[in-house]
Amino acid sequence: MEVGVDVTFSVTVSTEPNQCVCVTGDDAALGAWDPTRMVRMSREFTGNGSRKLWSTTIKLHTHKTYDYRFVVCKDSHARSTKAETNLRNGNSTNNGHGHSDMDCSSSDPSPVTIYKWETNVRPRVFKLDGSAARPILPEATFGSYDGMTNINKGYLINQCEIQIRLHSSPIYMWKPKHREQTYSIKCTAVDYSQQGAPEDDDDSRDSPPLCQPNDVYACNVNDHELSVAQPQGPVGLIYKQNDYIVFRSQMPDPATMGFQLDFYVFEANQTPKFVGSSHLLPHKQKDSQVIRKVPIIGCKYRPIGELTVECLIARPVKGLTLTLESSFQTHWKKKDLERGMERSLDIGHRGMGASYSRVSTLKENTVASFAAAATHVMMRLFGHDKKGHLFRFSSVTKLKIGNLIPSPGISLVSAYLSWLPLSSSNSTSPPFPFSPIRFCEITVAMFYIGQGADFVEFDVLLSKDKIPVVYHDFAVKVLYSNKKKHSKESELFEIPVQSLTLAQLQSMRLFSGEHDVEINKEQEGQCVRHDPFPTLQEVLTSVEDSLGFNIEIKYPQQLIDDTWEMENFTDVNENLDQILRVVFAHAGPRKIVFSSFDPDTCILLKLKQNKYPVIFLHQGQTNIYVRYKDHRASTFGWGINFALSEHLLGLALHTEVLLRDLSLLERCFAHKMVVFVWGDDNNDPKIIRQMRDLKVDGVIYDRIDCHKPEHQGPEFQVSSAKAAASFMQVVKGDGNASVHIFDADCQLTKPVA
Repeated sequence: MEVGVDVTFSVTVSTEPNQCVCVTGDDAALGAWDPTRMVRMSREFTGNGSRKLWSTTIKLHTHKTYDYRFVVCKDSHARSTKAETNLRNGNSTNNGHGHSDMDCSSSDPSPVTIYKWETNVRPRVFKLDGSAARPILPEATFGSYDGMTNINKGYLINQCEIQIRLHSSPIYMWKPKHREQTYSIKCTAVDYSQQGAPEDDDDSRDSPPLCQPNDVYACNVNDHELSVAQPQGPVGLIYKQNDYIVFRSQMPDPATMGFQLDFYVFEANQTPKFVGSSHLLPHKQKDSQVIRKVPIIGCKYRPIGELTVECLIARPVKGLTLTLESSFQTHWKKKDLERGMERSLDIGHRGMGASYSRVSTLKENTVASFAAAATHVMMRLFGHDKKGHLFRFSSVTKLKIGNLIPSPGISLVSAYLSWLPLSSSNSTSPPFPFSPIRFCEITVAMFYIGQGADFVEFDVLLSKDKIPVVYHDFAVKVLYSNKKKHSKESELFEIPVQSLTLAQLQSMRLFSGEHDVEINKEQEGQCVRHDPFPTLQEVLTSVEDSLGFNIEIKYPQQLIDDTWEMENFTDVNENLDQILRVVFAHAGPRKIVFSSFDPDTCILLKLKQNKYPVIFLHQGQTNIYVRYKDHRASTFGWGINFALSEHLLGLALHTEVLLRDLSLLERCFAHKMVVFVWGDDNNDPKIIRQMRDLKVDGVIYDRIDCHKPEHQGPEFQVSSAKAAASFMQVVKGDGNASVHIFDADCQLTKPVA
């Protein structure tokens, strides 16, 4: 029988009073990467008075290699004293039923809150060869090893997180003189779990007990020095004009936890003075995003003002098991060329690029489009004969990038290529002499010789039956022409994607108006790879996993004119839960980056999973699109602060706005943030070269936004009266849907009354 040895682990790290340090690893004695079974370490008092050293001793088997990481979490003493004693004495923690006494993943697991953990891609490693009786591992520095330092914030395990946000002049005092004063706000969690319980039968009218002050962290997104959440001071944070204060706390059940917000007035040369409080009762609604107004009660127990707060509830994904074994959320490795030089990644927008508004053989957002972006160009080719007449090949010409050579002086990133036949026998010569051939779209497959795209970017949202589908808009525009009525008018259904089932979405055909996309008849009735609205699962399982996915999560926002991109949308938690379950079930080894224009979606993507990085998509103060009302989505400066506050990997910036102030790139790079660029400007080869020279991490090509005029017409059509009737039923029951009448030239004439 093999005998174990006591191994001592130690690490130096700064912690707050309510925090402790744990170790986890790939062995059962180390918790098997399970965050509910981590081994708690003890604080050591060193001779110099420092309290940063933590250590523990664990019995492990010899002649074995171990992987491990250190984690800083809430000091809830989740493990039983018996289990800790057994472990230190070298006894087995197995209870005879295959479970450890430290296994908190039972029917009633103890709450686990992780504040930060080591996230180098490869964990720490050591080997026990049996040469030492009581091996002591070298004292570690938290997060730093193998020449790298990567520390990530925690994620949701078995608790929820509530964010309370104050911005846009949230404090309104009733007396005018009080409105001119400066206030600080301190937020404290209040435990209501025992209110109304049978055992609470005393006659006391005392309020529920306050939680530990350090249970609530705070940050000011608009203040660079305070943009990262940290414990509050004695009087909280000062609110000034244009500030964006966020209080955050994790708890098992938001329905039993409330908050008390205390207000202090600041006056010159005086100690902050307490003037009143507001109380947020437990959140018992299903909505994840709410705006609440509560009175500010003064010292004489009378209302003196009103407070407006935004609340966001983040819930863990049920059924999704997340371990501490690996994470790529803080990891980004630039692509190397043959000579070891770094280069920007090529990211194809919607696969091979937008096609509903431009001529293309491959439809955008289809499995075939994504597959083509990874391997080759498969498109209709255009050119001019010697007389200048436009011609087009009558059949689809399939060309691998390796069979194309640019003319002298013409870069392959140009939209115009000359056909120079290769010596190989499979090279195809043009049918007659002509000037340079033009690809109908600039697509990412043109820019990466021999390898295809590095990533493809596409949008995901839910159908009515909660199936994640790939599509670029919140609504579809479907045309129906009743040939039996011999009318020159047609009905256009504009229906939210979330109001149509997957079967209804996939029943539509690409619109084939005179000035729209020409349908390749050979594709009609072929395999599902060319059909619109592929499911996320189908894309993940059908496209080779060497192609990375930049998955943009669609979620509507409020615009600067107070309108919404879409109303009555699926709850933000439910929307992400459905998508994340599919991704984690079918992603395999594929590289994935999540992104979204919605800041709250980015927050939840970071909290709900610990594996894939998150990028904040930002359009900035654009002159092309309607701007967003959310401060965090308003300017690049706000976006950078927000990304730092939420520990996101980086941002995807709009090229049009970035070109006005390139110094923003330096700020991003100074904080080691990954930067992608997107926008219609990226269709210009000169801009692409400029972005690469600026060392951006990724260039998204062919960014054609859904709000541009060419996208306002119909994109799909239904040919049967039965299908049209089913769509009309959806319109009648959905306030976001509408029907319009189009004339023979597909021009809007009037809405249906």
